[in-house]
Amino acid sequence: MYETAFPTSTSYSVHSKGISIRDYFAAQVLQGMLASGKFSHTTPSSAITKVAYDWADLLVTERNK
Repeated sequence: MYETAFPTSTSYSVHSKGISIRDYFAAQVLQGMLASGKFSHTTPSSAITKVAYDWADLLVTERNK
């Protein structure tokens, strides 16, 4: 479905194709969001991850233009 961010071709990692580019983007967005200090420990994690994946989807769309 999504391209992988860090594909490997070594024999020991046959079952690991890397994380999707969408997951990579979401992780980067999430890191920035949490570092910004705008979210407290009481903010539901589902709300934070939804925003991160919404941004990741936008980044994937832009990347594929």
